Amino acid sequence: MEPVRASVVLLTYNQEAFVKEALQSWLDQDDDKIEIVVSDDGSKDGTWPIVESLAKAYSGSKKIILNRNPVNLGLVGNYTKAFHLTSGDLIFTAAGDDVSLPSRCSACVAYWQTFETKPDLVAADGYDMTLDGHDLGVKKTDELGTWDLTRWGQKRPYIFGASHMMTRRLIAFNDLNPNLMYEDQCFLFRALLMGGAVRIAQPLVKHRRGGVSQQAKNYNYEIKRQKMIDSAHGGILECQQMMRDAQQSSLQNQDILQVLDKKLRLENYILQMLSASSVYAKFMLLTKATDLPFAKRFRFFQFSTFSWLHNSVMLAKRR
Repeated sequence: MEPVRASVVLLTYNQEAFVKEALQSWLDQDDDKIEIVVSDDGSKDGTWPIVESLAKAYSGSKKIILNRNPVNLGLVGNYTKAFHLTSGDLIFTAAGDDVSLPSRCSACVAYWQTFETKPDLVAADGYDMTLDGHDLGVKKTDELGTWDLTRWGQKRPYIFGASHMMTRRLIAFNDLNPNLMYEDQCFLFRALLMGGAVRIAQPLVKHRRGGVSQQAKNYNYEIKRQKMIDSAHGGILECQQMMRDAQQSSLQNQDILQVLDKKLRLENYILQMLSASSVYAKFMLLTKATDLPFAKRFRFFQFSTFSWLHNSVMLAKRR
């Protein structure tokens, strides 16, 4: 069997406390032929000097390519930039604050090669890790091999992008909108359009929780409202990306296009409701969007309209 070339996309941004361990974990991989592309998105701290120092001191056989964006491109923009610097047939996704086990690359490639019809995405399990590096146990991705577009339209599986290995053709299939908040669900959806996705039931990456995993003490209604607006913006872009991918695919699944269209209409409703300036405008949105379930419409209507009530509840919870 011919060897498969694998590349790593390691994305970094303001992670000086973690990036050395993250990059070292790829230098320590038991596959000596991998290519490591480190792409920094204009860090303002000491992340980049640490990356440069570690790369300069490395004397092994792995190929290291360094890139630093002069301006911040965002997560997806940085991912796309890094991908175009790779040459591998298989692409691993890695974050500058996570740690990959030494066998992550070799185990995923070996598992992928066992399939006669090669899947386009392999998702590993991982260790749930606190910000300061404590192990909280194994976090499992869902059994992606049992998912198809019909099931995906009913419920999205649990995944985390930092555990993914993907084929080159999957990523190159269509350009991602650089304004997307995240890329993982878009790539999974694309895999279901193409050669499918599978789970390797091994924890191969230590996935670090973000520093904001717990609610801040000053968390209030306006912060939550803004997060919901940002989420709706992200949801709209994600739906539009998926619809473009579905339309470009030879599969042309009309049922999934209808599911995405319904999701897009809901995200637009949420955005309009949370951005409306008057109770009258909100009430008109509630009554006119009859193509959406009433319970969902009313949920966002009451959250947007009765801010004083939600603020009081959140204040009581903080106390």
